[in-house]
Amino acid sequence: MPRMAPQRSAAYRRVVKSAVRRLEELGDSLYPGPQVLPEMVAPWSLLQRARSLMNAILWLLDGPSDAAVHIVARSLVDLAITVAWLRLDPDTHARLWSAEQWRRELELLPDLERRMGQLDDQESLRVLEMKRSVVNRARTLALGKRVVGVGKRGSLMPNLKDRADAVGTDATRDAYELLFTAWSEWGHTGAGSLSVDSDGTRVIFDDGPPRNALQACSMACAVYAYVLAELSRWIGLGIEGECDELREGLVRAEPRGDL
Repeated sequence: MPRMAPQRSAAYRRVVKSAVRRLEELGDSLYPGPQVLPEMVAPWSLLQRARSLMNAILWLLDGPSDAAVHIVARSLVDLAITVAWLRLDPDTHARLWSAEQWRRELELLPDLERRMGQLDDQESLRVLEMKRSVVNRARTLALGKRVVGVGKRGSLMPNLKDRADAVGTDATRDAYELLFTAWSEWGHTGAGSLSVDSDGTRVIFDDGPPRNALQACSMACAVYAYVLAELSRWIGLGIEGECDELREGLVRAEPRGDL
């Protein structure tokens, strides 16, 4: 992170702390009522996952591992892009997202049967047939709607780049290109994620606590604010305006190379 004048650094810290506090208040206040319509299960469950990831990042920022912060933050970026994509066409996309779970189960079934024996009881066979039917109907729907990234075989979900491109906003493109892709080194244990340096006489290993907790916190808050805004637009929470303002404020406060 570029070095800032003390007054700019203090102002940046205040913006980030204020955003953390308000986003925690918003997240903690958003719970469904005692009854949730079937079509609302997906967005409410995604909201709770976003809350748990954000809380995990805040906890990890005081922890011993910079890598752990990047790994969890990358999952939050994945969720943000996915939520925006689901909201484009909830009837179609949420159905594909849900059916993909069963497609993966069916894909893994031959390996499981080789290890555990073939399923032969009638109830298990009936459930498997039901899952195959749901997956087949979902694929037919995707092909009929010409969902980019879904073909006659393979995943029912487009890859994350296709999801970001389908949403087509600067926010999703930046999230994919500047965060998700850049942080893949941590998610896949790439050499670029390892803290190895040399002073000319010795090798220095420094895979320790977050190197810049404030900037990491700011980026995570901006992504979380985007998730809350998209979910608000999807299920009518009425907080999208405030969340957009929080995200834009964090982006404006982010230190630039000339600071």
